[in-house]
Amino acid sequence: MIVECEFPFKFIEHPRFKSFYAALCPRYNPPTRPTVRKKVIDKYDDITKNLKKIFQNNGSKKKIINFRSITSHRGEAMGRVIENCLKDWEIKKLFTIIVDNASSNDHLVNYLKRRFASIALGDYVHMRYVAHIINLVVSEGMKETIDSINRVRDAIKFIRASSVRIHKFKECVEMERIKSKSLLCLDVCTRWNLTFLMLEATQKFAHAFERFEELEPHIMSELSVECGMSKQEDWSNVRRLVTFLRYFYELTLKVSGTSYVTSNNFFHDLNILYYVLHEMKGSNDAQMSSMANRMIAKCEKYWGGGGEI
Repeated sequence: MIVECEFPFKFIEHPRFKSFYAALCPRYNPPTRPTVRKKVIDKYDDITKNLKKIFQNNGSKKKIINFRSITSHRGEAMGRVIENCLKDWEIKKLFTIIVDNASSNDHLVNYLKRRFASIALGDYVHMRYVAHIINLVVSEGMKETIDSINRVRDAIKFIRASSVRIHKFKECVEMERIKSKSLLCLDVCTRWNLTFLMLEATQKFAHAFERFEELEPHIMSELSVECGMSKQEDWSNVRRLVTFLRYFYELTLKVSGTSYVTSNNFFHDLNILYYVLHEMKGSNDAQMSSMANRMIAKCEKYWGGGGEI
């Protein structure tokens, strides 16, 4: 109970706990704080020894073996922390190192490559965090429609600013006979996937926004200071963007799984993604073509050119 509930060792000596187990079983003689501490540490040592044997025998096992605090974000400093952790666990072989795309991580990987001569993949040991690259690629493409996104976001903020406006907007939804259980939600500007969810939920209410504009005389004057009220062109952009981004959203969910291995699942999807982007690049829609160009350039920065990922 102490380990699973993360209680301090002194919990065993707390007066309330003593009265609790005394009421349940007066003959029970609980261990002391030092005894509990020793048992926990002994258990940890046993598990550590077993894991070291598994690692030495190249056993396949997914385990979190350590958390370490760092005093510097310089690549070599972080590399030394990882090096010491691996030495503590007697791990002498590395296959890949998965980190995001911060420049300091390039120095981190280079440091470990120098320290571990037994690294199997050499130049390919650095596995970039796929979900982060997808985030960078999509964020780059969304710059083409940023004005439309901002206008929709500001309109949502205006409506959500008071309960009276929210009630009036619901009336507009009923007038337009829009059937949807979802409500207006705001995104976090730095998280494109939340922007996608905001746009996906909001696009259904385009006609309700138009009706609300007729009933709310102050909306135009207040939003004109920002980006202005959403226009018909904006809703067209939103619908196209939602259709296009849905694939990236589903791919991000796939590669962000925590209970299964993902590295063998996304290669095929990324090649399809690259093909779709090149098809979109040749589109007659100038905006979508420009968006594809931006995203392809970002893909090639991290995965290389030549039509391959």
